[in-house]
Amino acid sequence: FGGAIDTSFYLPQAAGVVHKYVDRQAIAQNFNMLGCDNEQKLGVFETNPALTKRIFADAKAMGIKYFRGHAIWMPDINEGDARPFRFYGRDQLDNMDWDTFETYVKNHAQRLVEAMPEITEWDVSNEMVNRTFFNSRFGYDHLFKIYEWCDEVLPDYMQMGICDNQTPNYNYWNMIDEFDRRNVPYDMLIYQQHTADFANDNNNCSRRIGKFLEYYDRFTYEHGKQ
Repeated sequence: FGGAIDTSFYLPQAAGVVHKYVDRQAIAQNFNMLGCDNEQKLGVFETNPALTKRIFADAKAMGIKYFRGHAIWMPDINEGDARPFRFYGRDQLDNMDWDTFETYVKNHAQRLVEAMPEITEWDVSNEMVNRTFFNSRFGYDHLFKIYEWCDEVLPDYMQMGICDNQTPNYNYWNMIDEFDRRNVPYDMLIYQQHTADFANDNNNCSRRIGKFLEYYDRFTYEHGKQ
């Protein structure tokens, strides 16, 4: 049972990094799994990987035993993630070649694995229904290949998941169907729910929880995934 910790919740103190909202002891008493919010995504991790490592060091010091990774591939909605621009400049889609793209993704996944071998499960992709920037160059093929590349790079004990928050969108289910038709390797389907959505929709909370159960049933019985 766990949650996500973001570096915005941390303040530098003389003794190291201290969470400013939640007491460490309370985390240790109530959770046994933790993950990051944004710190493992492409741009943030490559800009300052030390941030992520500090979160994990803190978590281990609190006695956390299980760790999730979020997310290996999550380009910006409008213009792709910042880091591929270091190769191609602002005209990256006109200049990008497939071999360099493959090498980049594999190297990024390898760096994450080496930096955080404690992780037992990864969101390989996140919110890919609406983050379609790279589709205009490679189509959905690039997303399917990313899972195959991660299957090559990640150790066997690390499970791979498709994470999204677009389950009401038929494009999401079409994408999952295509994953299955192509036998793309993945272990889990993850429904991401930002809690602020509930805070703004209290009257429909019960109805929406019922929809979660419907989605989980589809994950389990239609697609055969946890």
